[in-house]
Amino acid sequence: MAFENPTATVAAQMGAHGGPARTNYFAVTFSGPSTITPDNAFVNALCESVQLPGRSISTFEHGTTRQATKRPYSFINDDVTLTFIVTNDFYIKNLWDQWMRAVVDDRTGKVQYKSTYAHDVTISVLDMNANQVYETNLENAFPINISAIELSNAAENELMKMTVTLTYDNFTTKTKDFGFVTSVFDFNTALSIPSPGLSSIPFNPFGDIPNQIQFTSLSDLKDALRGTLDGALDQIKNSITGGIRETITSVTRPITNAINSVSNQIFGGFNQVVGTITGGITGVINNISTGISSAIGNVINTPIAQVTGAINSGISGITNRISSGLKGLFG
Repeated sequence: MAFENPTATVAAQMGAHGGPARTNYFAVTFSGPSTITPDNAFVNALCESVQLPGRSISTFEHGTTRQATKRPYSFINDDVTLTFIVTNDFYIKNLWDQWMRAVVDDRTGKVQYKSTYAHDVTISVLDMNANQVYETNLENAFPINISAIELSNAAENELMKMTVTLTYDNFTTKTKDFGFVTSVFDFNTALSIPSPGLSSIPFNPFGDIPNQIQFTSLSDLKDALRGTLDGALDQIKNSITGGIRETITSVTRPITNAINSVSNQIFGGFNQVVGTITGGITGVINNISTGISSAIGNVINTPIAQVTGAINSGISGITNRISSGLKGLFG
């Protein structure tokens, strides 16, 4: 059976995957402890080489049959080594010396707290356009060795170099290849957005690495586009707010006027009714008082034989006056 020659289409297949990766397109970024302020662009210019860390699985021999098999129980991460070119001001040497001193003070011998000296270090692999295609993040990394630098008259034309060895707790990787996405976490890892609102960091001599973020929410997306989006969002917000206020004002103004008009009418009518009632009651009371006084006077000044007639007459007068008052009150 004849098989197709695999080299016939290898160029097209590699082109579909972006072509072969270059070992000299990379960048190393870190902040380090508070005692140093690294210039990442200059650090990358001086970084001659770095390693993507290796990892091995620890196993033990498990023999329940005639042939023992290996069973995994943990993993081991390799240390990472970086090689730098040393300039005449010994910038890179002093930088790593300071970080080493933040771990163990070489003057007092005091070991510092890990939270003060352990910081993440990111190793980025770039494509030919200096875009990040793969990332390894060393968690809680710190230097454990700075190599000796040999000075020699025999090496007249050689550059001075130094090597730094980093250890760390663990490392994680990120890739933009969606072919390896098997979970939401992998999707968020693969999905990255260059931020136009932030200036990119130059990593001489390899061009620029775009500042990229991983987003999982609208808030993260706004952070990525903050430089260009905030102004537009504020303008939209102010426009909407002003329109809402104007609409509310246009609606509430006639309602407020109508309420005030009705209130004034109600209060005016109420005062009129109260005044009428008050006047009617006063008239009734006055009529009653006058009738009683007249009746009593008639009783006192009239002979006994006329008392009954006077009382009846007085009561009739009172009744008539009350009726008259009530009629006048209620119409």
